[in-house]
Amino acid sequence: MVVTNPDGSKTTKTVEITVQRDTDRDGDPDVTDPDDDGDGVTDVEEKGKGIKPKDANSRPAAVITPVSPTTVTNPNQTVIDENQ
Repeated sequence: MVVTNPDGSKTTKTVEITVQRDTDRDGDPDVTDPDDDGDGVTDVEEKGKGIKPKDANSRPAAVITPVSPTTVTNPNQTVIDENQ
């Protein structure tokens, strides 16, 4: 970097600048951000499931647990299905 002083003289200085990536632009650099892409899933969880931790559109698949059919028994009520 070259600096021009008020008297017109010039001074040259070497300056090292480190730029840290912030994938989700939340102000927390990826090196310290637990969720680099801001998708709500931690990088550790994404890496553990083979998902890309810097891609917000890459998320673990949802686990869907089937629910057993519910039976309601009440001899005092009648269910009328208006769709039939």
